[in-house]
Amino acid sequence: MIGLKDSDKKNYNTRRRTLLYLIQKYLNDYGYPDIATTLKSEALLNDYEVCDNIDIDIIFLEYCSYQQLKFELPEEWKQFSDMIMRTTLSKNSKIHFKDIIGNDEAITTIKEAVILPLENPLLFENELKPWKSLLLYGPPGCGKTLIAKALCSEIHDYMSFFNITSSVIISKWRGDSEKILNTLFIIARNMAPSVIFFDEIECLTNERNTIHEHESSHRLKSEFLTLLDGIHDSNDNIFVLANTNVPWLIDSAFLRRFEKKILIKLPTIDERQALFHYYLEDSKKWPNHIMEEIKKLSNGFTGDEIRISYVIEKKDVCVNSQLLIDILKSMKPNSYSQYEKHCQWQEEKGSMDRKN
Repeated sequence: MIGLKDSDKKNYNTRRRTLLYLIQKYLNDYGYPDIATTLKSEALLNDYEVCDNIDIDIIFLEYCSYQQLKFELPEEWKQFSDMIMRTTLSKNSKIHFKDIIGNDEAITTIKEAVILPLENPLLFENELKPWKSLLLYGPPGCGKTLIAKALCSEIHDYMSFFNITSSVIISKWRGDSEKILNTLFIIARNMAPSVIFFDEIECLTNERNTIHEHESSHRLKSEFLTLLDGIHDSNDNIFVLANTNVPWLIDSAFLRRFEKKILIKLPTIDERQALFHYYLEDSKKWPNHIMEEIKKLSNGFTGDEIRISYVIEKKDVCVNSQLLIDILKSMKPNSYSQYEKHCQWQEEKGSMDRKN
């Protein structure tokens, strides 16, 4: 607990042991004596007599007090820490990397940056360091948020995952936005290893304009830049993942701090076929000329648009290829023209494919 006074350190350790005693007593009372014995042995707990009215509410209140000291936050920031803790995703979304079709480069890079250092820490003992930040960009519906959900599922047992939107950070009160952002990184540092996911990050990092920009917006961006510098300059096990549909709106200072910028591409012709087979099991039995027409009609569609065509067809009791073809003919790819702009931006500022 760097930065705490000696008296606070003692109070912190006392709170921690008190919490362990309460949990051990609760486990004993509610039919888990083996687990309680293991906890007592591992935590080196003594045979203290604890009151007999321990319940979940008492344990929770003690836990809140313990966390307040652990995060080294001023009392006035407690409301911010409570709000940040609510963004922590602890549930498994049941979507894993193996369920995602395409975008292998982005998935491989995320695995190397987040999962590999935990599974093989010896690889990063010397000067070699894993990526600390990654920006995913591309048209809406290509799978940027889906990849983040899959990462959360892959790591939910041993890492903290914070799902942050602009509504969490932005406050109408002067100075509170910077405090919330600071609180987020303090909590992520104390709960490390951690992943902070910023959804639609352009809302927080749009290009700075010294003439028309409000002072509070400028202060928030300056604080954000400082915090991003901090994760790169330290050994804190924090990974920042962000996505955006409009990378050209992000300020160049923020782009520089994202070590990898990866385009989430539209599905290829083979990936589109795999998507139809994934959503429609019967499509695997359709003749080749039917599938060729379906793949041709779905050119330029995002994965989400292919999913929507499946949802529309699913309302019909009888699933058949002709109905799907009619639906695809009535749909237009909304993101295709914007995708060309993303490809151009990739040539100028993005991270190139590994094969290049």
